[in-house]
Amino acid sequence: MRNLMGIDPGPKSSALVIWDGQRVVLSDLAPNRDIQDLVRRYARMEDTVSTRSERPTHFAIEVIRGAWGGGAGTELFDTALWSGIFIGEWLAAGRPCNSVAPLSRTKIRVHLCGTQNSGDKEIVAVLKKRIPGITGIATHKWQALAVAVAVDDRLRCGVTGKEDELLCA
Repeated sequence: MRNLMGIDPGPKSSALVIWDGQRVVLSDLAPNRDIQDLVRRYARMEDTVSTRSERPTHFAIEVIRGAWGGGAGTELFDTALWSGIFIGEWLAAGRPCNSVAPLSRTKIRVHLCGTQNSGDKEIVAVLKKRIPGITGIATHKWQALAVAVAVDDRLRCGVTGKEDELLCA
C-alpha cells in the first residue's frame, strides 16, 4: 500500500496531508517548525505519531519552478527554503531519494485540470468531484492534497520526468 505525504509549503506555515489513494488519512496546517517536526517523525516512522495505516511511503511537495508570475521577494525565498528543509528532513531519516516527488504548481494544475491557467477554485472542484464527501480540508490543505493526488496518479501510471527525477540525478 502506498501512502503519500503531501505538503504545500509557505513562508511561515505549511499544510500537510497524508493520502492513501482513496481518502485523506490525516491533515494539518501549522507553523513550519511544527510541520518540520511532523515530517521528521513520520519519515522515521515513529510509533508515537502514526498508526501503520498513516505511515507515508512517499513524499510529495509543491516546489517553485522557473518563471514566477509575481515579484520574487522574501516570502517566495522563505517558501523555497522551507521546501528544502522539509525534503532534507525526509532524506535525513534514510528514506530513498526516489520516494521524494517535487512537483510545480503548473504541473499540478495541468495534471488535475488539464490546463495551466486553472486556479485554486478549479483544483478544489476537481478534488471534490474525485473524492465525494470529503470533509476537514480547507485553505492550504487543498493544495497539499492536490500535490499528493497528482503524484499518486503519476506513480500509478508510471509517469516520470526531469522534475520528478531531480533528487536522484
